[in-house]
Amino acid sequence: MKKRYRIQPSKGSSFMGMIMGGVFCFVGLFFVTPMFGAFGAIWTLFAVVITVSNGYAYFKDKNIMGHDIIIEDDEKDFINSSSSKSRLNEIKKLYDEGLITKEEYDKKRKEIIDKI
Repeated sequence: MKKRYRIQPSKGSSFMGMIMGGVFCFVGLFFVTPMFGAFGAIWTLFAVVITVSNGYAYFKDKNIMGHDIIIEDDEKDFINSSSSKSRLNEIKKLYDEGLITKEEYDKKRKEIIDKI
């Protein structure tokens, strides 16, 4: 079974990213671009993208900077020893009270043990 989790930055980190992106835009426009030409233009372009994406994340409920984490779980991972032990105790109690037959008890016990 696959589970998908969406991880998104907080409003605080989006706000700080927007502020810092703005600072880098300012630095890019007034210092880096005049000194380094094309490199400064690329610097400023990246700073604008960072500022806009963080601003969008801060002011909107949707977040374009989230990450999807997909976890593939094996069914056996969900069955821990304590739950198996309680299930075994439960069927033993049913057998001792005469509510299930020996064959039913053995079959169910084997199923539980095979899943461990």
